Amino acid sequence: MHICGMEFIRSFSMHILPCDFVRIRHAGFLCHRNKTERLQRIHTQLLLPPPPPRVTVPLHIQVMQRTGNDITICPVCKKGKLELMGSYKYINGKMINVNDLRNRGSPLKQNINR
Repeated sequence: MHICGMEFIRSFSMHILPCDFVRIRHAGFLCHRNKTERLQRIHTQLLLPPPPPRVTVPLHIQVMQRTGNDITICPVCKKGKLELMGSYKYINGKMINVNDLRNRGSPLKQNINR
């Protein structure tokens, strides 16, 4: 198919979004709804082995790989190992456990009575 330069620019510019717009894809076999079931079905139809399970690498190992520093060693005695007991955030003058937030949006907009 041959098109002139002006027609190419016109059709190409139809795919350019205006400023401050973001392209979001909701369709296709990789959309989020039932994605794992669809991928499993594709693997069985193509006679492929099942995809490997997702592996999560702990944070201290990621830091060790990137920087070479072991963040689990005690900074005072340089011998003992540190262990994470909990994570807390200072919000509106209160110390709140991160696990209690349960990803309910911005913690600053919540009325936390503790």
